[in-house]
Amino acid sequence: MERRIEIRIDQASFTYKFEHESLSSNKHEKRCRTLINGIIKGLGLDEVFVHSESVQGRNGYTDGIRFAVDNVEMLSFYYNNSIQNMGLFVEFKATGLEHYLATRGIGFPILVKELQGLIDKEENPGFWKMTRYDVAADIFNYGVNLNKINNKILKGTLKFKQLSKRGDTSKKRYIDKSLREEHIKHIGTGENIETLYIGTRQGKSSFLRFYNKYLDVISKGKKTEEECYSKDWYRYEIEMKFDKVSGKSLFDAVLEVDTDEDFKSFNARQIIDNYRLVTNKDNDIPFMAYIAKIAKNGEFGYISPNEARVFDLKKSKQYFISGKSGLQSLIYRIKMTEGEGAVFDFLNDIIDYQNEEYIPSERDNLYVRRFDRKG
Repeated sequence: MERRIEIRIDQASFTYKFEHESLSSNKHEKRCRTLINGIIKGLGLDEVFVHSESVQGRNGYTDGIRFAVDNVEMLSFYYNNSIQNMGLFVEFKATGLEHYLATRGIGFPILVKELQGLIDKEENPGFWKMTRYDVAADIFNYGVNLNKINNKILKGTLKFKQLSKRGDTSKKRYIDKSLREEHIKHIGTGENIETLYIGTRQGKSSFLRFYNKYLDVISKGKKTEEECYSKDWYRYEIEMKFDKVSGKSLFDAVLEVDTDEDFKSFNARQIIDNYRLVTNKDNDIPFMAYIAKIAKNGEFGYISPNEARVFDLKKSKQYFISGKSGLQSLIYRIKMTEGEGAVFDFLNDIIDYQNEEYIPSERDNLYVRRFDRKG
C-alpha cells in the first residue's frame, strides 16, 4: 500500500492569565464563571456536547466544570478561587477536540481565533497562553519496527536532534538532543515492543510517544480492521508543555496561521524542532524526511540542490558494471567458490537489506525528488 503521513493536533489546553490578580475571592470567582459561560456560549460547546456538570478541582485548582459523553471527559474548565495567578484553565481532551472540530467543520486555528475574540480585554485584561499542545504524525506503510529503532537509539546509530534556541535564532540550527538512558523507555519485550517513551513529563518540556496506533485503536474498540487505512500504522506523538512566555508565543503563532496547509506545516515544524529522528550521520530517516518536507510546505529542509545535480545515475551504474567499485570482483569470487545460484542469493540479500534496513541519505531523497519533478 502507498506510504502516507498525516499530521494532526491531538490534545490541547489553554490558560487565560489575568492582568489583575488581587481581586476579592468573590469577584475573581464571578469573573471566572462569567468567562466560562461566555466561552461555552460563544463556541457553541453546549450544542456540541450538550451536558455539563460541576466537578471538584484538580492539580491545584479548586473548582471546575466539564463536558462529558458517556462519562468520558471531552472538555473542562478549572480555576482556583483564591490563587488568582493560576488563571482560567481550559482543556480539550483528544476525543473532545476531534469531535468538536469535526462537528463544527472548522480547523484548530479558527478555534484559537474565536477564543481570542471572546475575551473582553477591557473588562478582563490579560492574555491567552498555550499550556499543553500535543502534535502527532500518523505514519502508514513505512515498515516501522520499534524494536530495531529502540536498539539503534541505545547503540547510538539513531539519535534525536532539536532546534537550537541559542545564538542567532533567525537561522535554524539543529543540535543533538541530550537524553539520559532512564528517559528512554518502552512497553513490550523482545521483538514485540509496541510503544517507545522518550524524554520526561517533568516541568515545561517535550515528551515523545512512538507507538503502534493500529493495535491501540483495535484493542480499545475505537475502529474495526476494515475502518483502518493500514495495519502498518504508527503514531509519532509529541506532548509539549509551556511556561507563561513560551505558551503565549505558541498561542500567538497559531493566531497567525491562515490555511490548512500552513497549519500542517506549522505542526510538522513542532515535530522536527523537538524530536527529529536521524542517523548518527545526521540524515533524516525516511518518515522524518517526509515530515521535514511538510514542515517546509512541500519543500524538503536544508539541503543544497547542488548535492543532487552532480549525481549521474547512468554513469554510476556503469561504474559498478565496469568493476571499478569492486562489486564485480566480489560477484566473481562468490560465483567461482559457491556457484552461480549463490550470486543470485547475494543479490536478493542486497535487495532485502534495501527494503528493510537501508536508510536513504538526504542526497538520496533529493535525487529522487528531482526525478519525481521531472516526471
